[in-house]
Amino acid sequence: MRLGWPYHERMEFLSSAEPHTHKTKKINFQNQLIWVPYLRVSIDLPLYRLNNGRTLASQHEYIQKNGKAETYFTDDPEIYDVQQSQHEILSEMTKAAGLEDLFSDPSTHQTDPLILTEEGFVANGNRRLCVMRKLFHQDPATYQHFSHIDVVVLPIGDETDIVRLEADIQLEADVTQDYSWLTIAVLARNAVEKLGMTYADAGKTYRIGTGNETRKLVNQLEIGELYLETRNKNKQYSLIEHHEFAFQRMAMLQKKMNTWPIKKRIRLEQLAFCLIDKPEGGRLYQEIQDLYNGFDDVVEEVEEDHAETLAIPDDDSDNQDQSSSITALLGGAEVDATDNWLEITPDEIGDEAAEEIRTTARNAIQSAKARSKADKTDKFVFNKLRDAHKSIQQAVTGKKSTMMREGVAERIVSIETALEEIRMWVEDGTN
Repeated sequence: MRLGWPYHERMEFLSSAEPHTHKTKKINFQNQLIWVPYLRVSIDLPLYRLNNGRTLASQHEYIQKNGKAETYFTDDPEIYDVQQSQHEILSEMTKAAGLEDLFSDPSTHQTDPLILTEEGFVANGNRRLCVMRKLFHQDPATYQHFSHIDVVVLPIGDETDIVRLEADIQLEADVTQDYSWLTIAVLARNAVEKLGMTYADAGKTYRIGTGNETRKLVNQLEIGELYLETRNKNKQYSLIEHHEFAFQRMAMLQKKMNTWPIKKRIRLEQLAFCLIDKPEGGRLYQEIQDLYNGFDDVVEEVEEDHAETLAIPDDDSDNQDQSSSITALLGGAEVDATDNWLEITPDEIGDEAAEEIRTTARNAIQSAKARSKADKTDKFVFNKLRDAHKSIQQAVTGKKSTMMREGVAERIVSIETALEEIRMWVEDGTN
């Protein structure tokens, strides 16, 4: 399958091609409406545009999964292997969007021209081109009507012109799938960092909102990227696409945590990421909010039960580097890595230990919520003693000879001391 004619052949053909009908397409380009004539070209002529907004996130994931250089998709868009990789990415998208099913019906013909840059790259219509190419080369007889396609060619413009055109066309509702929050965030960051747009301009271009809202979305993306990095899944965006609101909540909480010590903020990140690893019922974003609300109690429980598991060895440079990455994202000063925890991931502490910590954290979150609710009632002490009595009864009935006894005696002494204090409070009747 040919994925684009050589540069000189493309340019020679496009510069001399005559309109094959009287049709024109109205396009808003460079802040003015223009009418561009239809051309008829071989389906092999156009090249996929590698800076295609819809595929930027998928390209990052492709690079990581296939061990390609970070500049794989940006070095030379004319290279066949790179165009082939883009074709594979687009092919997966055509399946997800239902375009293959739509175009595989032989009665379905092209109704809207592809929009090409002056050099023959597809500014709009990459997925349609992909599916028409696949069908034609699989069965040239049945899909003969895709051997040549309608295109229009834009005037000379820069990358910002193409980005604005792409956003204007593709972010409108049509038969295509909506852009995910990740794709929009990657596009916005790319527009700011690579094209020099302001956050306000990027927000307007990609229908995000204000410059402040755009910054928040990019921050949300970067928290998601940090999560993937700590899981050794760099840029594998498909793994977090469905956790939009969890990362949104974490981004919102950052402002509230500005006065927290860096160590405390890093620990919240670690526990929140641990919860994201294995969501359990309910709404993950609400669980992260509850973690924040009862954080001191949750950390106390986790450290008490899992201190040895979480302790970072003095020579563990990888985790010290990871602490630095998290600190940088949080915008704080460096913190002594020996005050932190190991990453709560299966790679660092094992599946079983990570699950135990997650269970402890979830139980502590629920206990903190219950305490907060009980604090608002006059029967707080009674309710908490009732709950404690139930827990002790469960311990009595559930004990087995094979269970661990270490630390139980000390816990009994602690409970007895607390009960004596409450007994004195009841007998005094005034305090």
